[in-house]
Amino acid sequence: LRGLFAESSPHARYIEGIRSNFLQFLNEGSQLAKQSKEAFEQKLTFIRKLISLYQINYFLSEAPVGNAKLVQKVSVRTDRPPYYLYNIADHAVAEILPYQPYAVVDQWDSYVDRWFSSTDARILARAKSLPPTYGQIGDTLKVAEESISPPRLKLNVRAKQDVPILVKMAYFPRWRAFSEGKKTPIYEVAPGFMLVYGKGDVELRYGPAFPDYFGFLLTASGLGSLALVYFRKRSKSA
Repeated sequence: LRGLFAESSPHARYIEGIRSNFLQFLNEGSQLAKQSKEAFEQKLTFIRKLISLYQINYFLSEAPVGNAKLVQKVSVRTDRPPYYLYNIADHAVAEILPYQPYAVVDQWDSYVDRWFSSTDARILARAKSLPPTYGQIGDTLKVAEESISPPRLKLNVRAKQDVPILVKMAYFPRWRAFSEGKKTPIYEVAPGFMLVYGKGDVELRYGPAFPDYFGFLLTASGLGSLALVYFRKRSKSA
């Protein structure tokens, strides 16, 4: 996770929070279960929220873990026994939300911090308002294509109406979204992912934004001006 979101500053402190919470749960979980069943269940719900949010589907351990689904043993270092690779979930890069996300604008950072530390799994979106639709029973989503170069994500969404789709990729203004060929807004969601509404063929593409094109235009104009001055001086000297 650290490597995956290394260039995305909004995620850095939250990923460190995931690490510390995981370590605490692994070290103190059994003791917490003995002390308070309710506290243990709350902590487990919180851990499951983080696992889903960041698509944590595998767990690498030095020691065997009881009742976990072993995928294979992995040789990490030559001077010690193999590690154990376990499959703990099957979360995808995108999912249909069966509810309307929270909409928040003011004091965004404070809301995100409180939401991230809570057991509430309902997504928090940076918006004044959101479309009043949500996923229904029978709605499905399939990842048709996921490309790193060029950055692109294609989804096939079977739904009768536009549904909220959580995309667990880092939010940047340069992303563009299209639903059935038409441009659709992208909302930033806590703690730095994306939310789009759509159905049918939904595509997200990463490319230059307006400021980039404006910068390209200024650069081209500057180079053109320099070339014009250069050729004028040459013609005068000739």
